Formats: sequence, structure tokens, C-alpha cells
Amino acid sequence: GWVIDGFTFEAGSEGTSIRVTEVPASSYSAYKTTIRNCRFDGLWGGLYGVEFYGAPHRVLIEGCEFLEWRSAQGAAFAICVTDSHHTNPYECHVRNSMFWENENHIGSVDALRSFNVSTFQGNTFHDGELIASTVMLDMRGGTRGNNIVTGNVFMGDYSNAGGYFAHAGDPGIWVGNLAQDVAEPEVGDNGLTVAPPAA
Repeated sequence: GWVIDGFTFEAGSEGTSIRVTEVPASSYSAYKTTIRNCRFDGLWGGLYGVEFYGAPHRVLIEGCEFLEWRSAQGAAFAICVTDSHHTNPYECHVRNSMFWENENHIGSVDALRSFNVSTFQGNTFHDGELIASTVMLDMRGGTRGNNIVTGNVFMGDYSNAGGYFAHAGDPGIWVGNLAQDVAEPEVGDNGLTVAPPAA
């Protein structure tokens, strides 16, 4: 039940600002952690803004800004799932946050891990100018899927090629987001998404 509120985090080279960890049968548990109103500045060299390790669940990230996460390895993420040997992050919420000028916004190190039964609402995913974003929102990994993705602003190409991925087995809900890419059949003429992103 930790609460982290109102801080600016500046990561060092290849560094991580916050690592939320859950390891069974140990004292390391980030269960029910709240991170809100924080700025995560990668300073053009940080690796992860928030790293999920060992699948902590019911984590809330709200009202935060993530910018300039770029690694020499090309694998920097604003929010990244790096380990899921226990399970995958479950019942988590990422709300009302800004993602821009990051190599990758939300995903995992190998697309095998991700959030399950979680919500992503009211966020802005910018495709970048000085740092082009490769992965925008990647929900492919995990055993459950069934995430709710709604009310977000999606810039760039709303497709797998553009870095947007739903869970293949249970994509959940990707309806009611505002997408820049109205040429996709998954986006209505008014810019609202009507289906999960596709190839």
C-alpha cells in the first residue's frame, strides 16, 4: 500500500526510477502501490521509468508524465514489465498520464509479459518528434489479457505496425479512444476506435 506522490524522478544512464516488485514468500511486495502526480524524466539515457518485476498487482499509476526515455540498447520504456515468473501484473490501472518522447511507452522486454485484467484510461500516447516511439501500448503478453483500453489519445499509426498491440487470446476492450489514424478500419471517421488494433 505504498503511496508515492508529487516527485520528479531523473534516472541516470541506463537507470530505473521506480521498480515495483512482488516476489512470493518474501518481504518484497508492491501490492496496492499508488504512484501519482509524478514526473519521470529519462534525461535521454534512462532505461525504465516504472519497472514491474515479479508481477505486483493492483498498482495504480495516475496523473504522471513520462518523457525522454532512451537507451543505448534501444530498449528504454516509460513503463516496462521485465519479469513475470510468478504471474503477470493484474488489476493494475494507468490513468490520466502523458507519454511522449520515449523510445517505447508501455510494454515488456520480450512481448511475452504484459498486464492482465487492467485498465488504461485517459492517457495520451504521443508518437514523438526528437525520439520516435516504437512501442506505444503492447498488451500481447500474459496469460489472461482482457484489458480495458478506453478514453486515451493515440497518435501515429493505430495498428500493430504503429506499436499498438492487443492480447491475441482475449483482446478486451479498445473502444472509445481518440486515434489520429482515421484510415484504419478499426477507427471511425470521427477518430474514435471501434476495435482493437490489427496488423
